[in-house]
Amino acid sequence: MATWVTEQLGAEHDKPFFLGFGFYRPHVPFFPPRRVYDSFKNVQLPRVDEDDWNDIPDAARKVSMSNPKIPTHDWMRKEGRWKQAVHCYLASVRWTDEQLGRVLDALDNGPHAMNTIVVLFSDHGYHLGEKQRWSKFSLWERTTHVPLIISLPGGVKDKSNRPVELLSIYPTLIDLCGLPANQKLEGVSLQPLLDNPNADWKHVAISTLGQNNHAVRDERWRYIRYADGSEELYDHQADPNEWNNIASKPLPSGLHTKVIGRLKKHLPKTNSPQRGQTER
Repeated sequence: MATWVTEQLGAEHDKPFFLGFGFYRPHVPFFPPRRVYDSFKNVQLPRVDEDDWNDIPDAARKVSMSNPKIPTHDWMRKEGRWKQAVHCYLASVRWTDEQLGRVLDALDNGPHAMNTIVVLFSDHGYHLGEKQRWSKFSLWERTTHVPLIISLPGGVKDKSNRPVELLSIYPTLIDLCGLPANQKLEGVSLQPLLDNPNADWKHVAISTLGQNNHAVRDERWRYIRYADGSEELYDHQADPNEWNNIASKPLPSGLHTKVIGRLKKHLPKTNSPQRGQTER
């Protein structure tokens, strides 16, 4: 894939073009080249709280363990696979980074370096033992937080902590290319943040897993509401690992109630049934 893309970027084109491509790794199975695997000398395991699941609702357990094909964290530890799996995952990421580097070098050395917009993103995050689980299929930070980098020729070099969604990629590219807006899109253009990473931003990032299960993320808080009405709330300023569900441990100041009330307003008003289900 990387070789083919470098060939396209090195060629002349008569018209503006869109080139989309993706790398499979670090998807399972975690099979990196031996030379890349051996390049890691020290592997640090993620931090895990042994009591992490004591304050989450039953709905969270059901949703996050809904895929029977995913190994449990207990199994990974008992079989002695945890460190090996993390090692292979990190090596798979490094291998992909190498291929991405080849592509970017081809862009820099080719005829399109000064008029090409580059967007780099991933489809989802991945638990490697964090919150005592593996894979994706959750509404927690580790699953829903993904890389998103947009590079413009001569653009601002900075980062933004504003919460955004992958739904914004399409409207952002339309905006940057000066094309007519598509009124059917739900995402919002990120152009204001590309001009000023600290610009005022009223939007939140919403993730959905199954009917009526949603997470709402702003710059500080993650609020999760499940179909049965149970909730989780995490303060990423004080608890970046999401170990303390303060929706079940009310704060003396009552701040959690105000935050939940504010974020709850962003929950989707319409929830389509899952495939194979009828409306309930």
